[in-house]
Amino acid sequence: MKISLNLGGLFLFVIAGCAQPVSPPATTAASELAPQQSGLPQEAIATTDSAVPAIPAEKIEKVDVPADVPEGTATTSSTTDTAATTDSANLKAEPLDLTYYYHSSADGFDRDGGHPWRDVPRGKQTFGNVPLEIGGRMTLWGSINAGRGHNNPEYVTDVQIDRKFEALYLYHATFHSAPQGTPIARLTFHYVSGDPTTADICYGTHVRDWFVRTGEPEELSDPKSKRVWRGKNSMSKSNPPGELQFFITEIANPHPKDEVTTIDFASTKEQPNACIMAITTGPAGLLKIEP
Repeated sequence: MKISLNLGGLFLFVIAGCAQPVSPPATTAASELAPQQSGLPQEAIATTDSAVPAIPAEKIEKVDVPADVPEGTATTSSTTDTAATTDSANLKAEPLDLTYYYHSSADGFDRDGGHPWRDVPRGKQTFGNVPLEIGGRMTLWGSINAGRGHNNPEYVTDVQIDRKFEALYLYHATFHSAPQGTPIARLTFHYVSGDPTTADICYGTHVRDWFVRTGEPEELSDPKSKRVWRGKNSMSKSNPPGELQFFITEIANPHPKDEVTTIDFASTKEQPNACIMAITTGPAGLLKIEP
């Protein structure tokens, strides 16, 4: 795993955007958030001090969102391979093995006495009709936890994929909140041929805090992002006890005929930490929540 990202000279194609930030959501009481809100073990993970590199405007091809597309829906340009370009019948959902890329293994969740990781699912699971392999967590840099000494990497690069797929399914959450629509992480697809493409992951659009917060809406604004797990927080001291939650976001691959070699994640250096628990690739349209 390299904790670096060289964006110089790359032609990036933005495939998903976020809504403009509005007023921050309601927060839970400070007593409910401290000290376990960090979600992290006490040991710190080394990070870089540099800012997220700026991408020159002339290197980004922006996509205009049609007026009839709901807020937060990923879109692609007319030049991308969007419709019927892979044989969906032959595609299967395949969880990625993220063992090498996790910053904390699920083997240690039960031994974490400072945070409620003992309460979260791990191993082989199926949530929202998507099969997952939850073996730990990748945690990107966030300013609040960094200020408390929890220094996470700004980048996780070269996550090995080596397959074709229509959609990538991200099982994730955040530590701490942000205003609606704030980009908290950027995902980059790298292909065997062709230019990289990127998608922003945004608070309230695709994901929220792993602590269920009073006053936040039940639904995310992106229709392809759903809360797929909600459970007890055994360390909560509130009455009624607090709960935990995780989400799945379906991210369309704009070039499904081209093999994806690797993906990268980059923190946008906002307040929340992006926390990635599992990734699955496969056909589009897998994510379904039973009523």
